[in-house]
Amino acid sequence: MSIVNYPLLDAIASELGDLPLALHLAGSFLAHYQRRVTPADYLAQLQAANPLNHPALQGRGAAASPTGHELHVAKTFTLSFDQLDSADPIDALARHLLARAACFAPGEPLPIVLLERTVEKSEAKAEVEKDDAGLASALAFEDAVHRLTTLGLLDPTGDETVTLHRLLVAFVPQAAPDPAAQAAVEAVALRELSTRIDQAGYIGSLLDIEVHIRTITDMAKLREDKRAANLCEWLGYWLEQIGRYEEAQPYYEQALAINKAVLGPEHSNTARSLNNLGA
Repeated sequence: MSIVNYPLLDAIASELGDLPLALHLAGSFLAHYQRRVTPADYLAQLQAANPLNHPALQGRGAAASPTGHELHVAKTFTLSFDQLDSADPIDALARHLLARAACFAPGEPLPIVLLERTVEKSEAKAEVEKDDAGLASALAFEDAVHRLTTLGLLDPTGDETVTLHRLLVAFVPQAAPDPAAQAAVEAVALRELSTRIDQAGYIGSLLDIEVHIRTITDMAKLREDKRAANLCEWLGYWLEQIGRYEEAQPYYEQALAINKAVLGPEHSNTARSLNNLGA
């Protein structure tokens, strides 16, 4: 009799965001191919690449659905996503919002006001008729969020937050690439870091969005450009100020490496990075 490794199964469920269809398909796959793929193998495969591209989530090894439902996670997402008509102003804005939501931490509550700031200077005003009070833009944003929640593409997790399922985070960039999304989100992250730190009357003022700031910064630093260095420097500074020195150091080091490579060893930003490290 085999011993069930519950922590391992919990880890798989976490990677799948506890999505019922994904859990069903994963269980069917592991049962069907148990001589070839262990749960540990499957978990490693999920973590190594886009989980939606794994045969398990495309219905491999699953029996035909008695209800006729699609046994393919990405295709079920597509059914909802394709209802967003890019020719419709509200639906077009909803697509922009979805692309930006996918740049934040997967499966974590996202403050709606933070999401709104990623479009308030661009798409929200471009997709609707302007008015003096900006009311049209505000209403368009609310309509777009409502459209996404109605389609099941965003989950309302409170009056002030929404959540994008982690598998949808993997789906959205493939379904509708938006080159402007990452830059828009990074700009908001930088603004939040600089203004909250400057205006904070107490430490820990970023704790409510820390997981998102880290996710955005960790993605940006792979690109190794000036904006990535700024994000690393600001996040490192905040971590240092709240006493998490060991966590701050890698971000300071990354900022220094990028500034040296991009701006040169004599640049003032490079000197500031050296100073942050106490060098």
